[in-house]
Amino acid sequence: MNRYELLMRVKKDGHLAMLIASGCMSFSVSNWLTLYEYYLDQLTTHKKSHAVNMTSLKFDVSERTIYKVITFLEN
Repeated sequence: MNRYELLMRVKKDGHLAMLIASGCMSFSVSNWLTLYEYYLDQLTTHKKSHAVNMTSLKFDVSERTIYKVITFLEN
C-alpha cells in the first residue's frame, strides 16, 4: 500500500480532516492529494510528462513540485 492509498483510506473513513485540524498532519497533504488526483485524471488521456505539465499549469506550481508530489504519494 502506497501513501496515496493509505491517505485515501483515511479520507474515506472521515479522519483526514480531523488529523489536519488537530495538527497531526499538514494541510499541505490535502493540497498534494488534490494535485495528485488531477494528475491521475490527466494521465488517462496524456503521457506522463504532458499530464505533469497540465497539472502544473492548472495549479500554478512548478513541474518539479508535481514530480515531488508524485514521488511522495507513490511510495
